[in-house]
Amino acid sequence: MRTLVYSSHGFDKPFIENANAGKHEIVFTEDALNEHTAAMANGFEAVALFTSDLVSASVLEALCNHKVKYIASSSAG
Repeated sequence: MRTLVYSSHGFDKPFIENANAGKHEIVFTEDALNEHTAAMANGFEAVALFTSDLVSASVLEALCNHKVKYIASSSAG
């Protein structure tokens, strides 16, 4: 499964890659998810986002229009 990870930081990338163990194609971006960056998810089945990303109705609609089927969230603390 192709997954786009929004709001990625250098410190979390190795943990995500290790947990993935090569099962899925993961692409990282430092860009936060919002109305302007939702189009980056075109061609991805899944997105992962951080708690500070914008997940408004219009963003969810844009992700749906880009055929995103799965949304995962992560948080710290």
